[in-house]
Amino acid sequence: SSKFSQSDTAGSCLRGMREPMDVSGGFSTFCSDTSDIVAKVLRRIQQHVVQRRIRTRDFFVDFDSHREGACSVAQFQRSLNSFGAVLAPDEIQELASHYRIAGAAPAVEFNYSAFCKDVDSAFFSPPTATASTFGHSVASLRSPRATGMGTGVGAEGVQDFLDRLRTICKIRGVTVKACYEDFERTSRPVATRITPFQSGKITKSQFIRQFPFPDRFTHDEVQLLAEAFGTESGDVNYQAVDTAVSSGNDWDPVPIVTSGYTPRRDGTEWSQSSLSPMDKLRCKVVERRLRLVERFQDFDALRKGVCTGGQAKTVFSILDLSKALSREDIDAIVSMFSREDGMFDYRAFCSEADKDFTTPGLEQDPSLPIPSADASTTEPGRRNRPVIRCDGKLAEIEALLTRIASKVKTQRIFLTPLFKDMDRNRRGHISVSQFTRVLLQLDLGLSEPEVKLLCATYCDCGNHRDFNYIDFVQRVDPPDDKLLQAHALQRTPRPNNATQTKYFTAYGRVRPMDQTATAAFAA
Repeated sequence: SSKFSQSDTAGSCLRGMREPMDVSGGFSTFCSDTSDIVAKVLRRIQQHVVQRRIRTRDFFVDFDSHREGACSVAQFQRSLNSFGAVLAPDEIQELASHYRIAGAAPAVEFNYSAFCKDVDSAFFSPPTATASTFGHSVASLRSPRATGMGTGVGAEGVQDFLDRLRTICKIRGVTVKACYEDFERTSRPVATRITPFQSGKITKSQFIRQFPFPDRFTHDEVQLLAEAFGTESGDVNYQAVDTAVSSGNDWDPVPIVTSGYTPRRDGTEWSQSSLSPMDKLRCKVVERRLRLVERFQDFDALRKGVCTGGQAKTVFSILDLSKALSREDIDAIVSMFSREDGMFDYRAFCSEADKDFTTPGLEQDPSLPIPSADASTTEPGRRNRPVIRCDGKLAEIEALLTRIASKVKTQRIFLTPLFKDMDRNRRGHISVSQFTRVLLQLDLGLSEPEVKLLCATYCDCGNHRDFNYIDFVQRVDPPDDKLLQAHALQRTPRPNNATQTKYFTAYGRVRPMDQTATAAFAA
């Protein structure tokens, strides 16, 4: 155990706890056999523990491996030093004699369990209005208050000071509490901190030193504020200052600056605006070869052919059709195939959506040919072109395309490689700026209005940004008829009555030579 001297005893008041001002109330009442010295020491320890929310038992269990609730006096002194309760040697001896177990060995002669029970009773006893060790009740330690506001200090001067401080905090966006929180960051006992931990109080010198606006207020004014919000122990309740400044803020909060997306009004009429929601959906079903019935049957365990409207919308989301159809289109489809009881008839819906794959009533005429779905079937859903109804504008566009086609044919310009250099992902579309760069590179002599006219014609994605250069190239530089015929012949199936060669069979094997012709040739 450590040795205590007179200097240690004198320094303990500076490093640890102060001498009690009034020990008559505020904490628990101990047993009748407790002496006045032990009661005073216990109340000082209770004050220290309550301020820092310390669990005293946790500092003793390391010395009690068998959990008997007892330890030696030296271990008791080390535990006190661990949680910062510095006591004089005679005070430790008084506590040791008070909690000593009669007839026990020196290693287990101190009953720390009873000691911790007496100390921790401060947390469970009801708070009283009488003053405790530091001149405050336990309730005052848990909630900050300003004791000097309006008593002994000019209330009008303090209120004027608060109004000025409130205005500056509003303009500069400063929080008073944030300026002083650094003084009580750690819960570990520190010799330089003599105010309670997390109590909203600091010393007067700390309050003046850390005041956020020394250039706007004089030293005397800050002193006045510190005295107005001072406590009986000489500290300053900065939490009460922050509450007084914040509670008087009657201004409206500054609205957050946002830049919401507001689409520009476009008077262009698009081709898909004339399509019904079912026409758009059929185009996407054919394009992606979607199987609709199986998705709806997941929600129809009894196979009744119906589901709820919410389940139908869920199927559209699973099939990723919500990108091609707007919310209004989906609501229109659901209401179109809903029965009187509100259930969605998905069998009728799937029969209508799959019309492009088959022909209804085919069993009555089995020999009826079924046209296969091609690019023209899905083109209304894939292309969304501007609708041009002015005949003069159409004639102007046709004359412009004819002039470009004549230049391309005369100068033998190969357009496709230039556009593909811009189209890295081979989407068939490039931006309008890229299209303009290609035209400047070719030096076709087009003006800016003519370029805008071409962009208004071949931007077919529902916007004015994506230019379809494939359709443009096919119009101004069409391929030869023989090339088109070769491509068409390559895509068509081989006819059954095709003439077979005399050298190979239908399976690609070599046809044997006729024996008669061989003999005649040999002769």
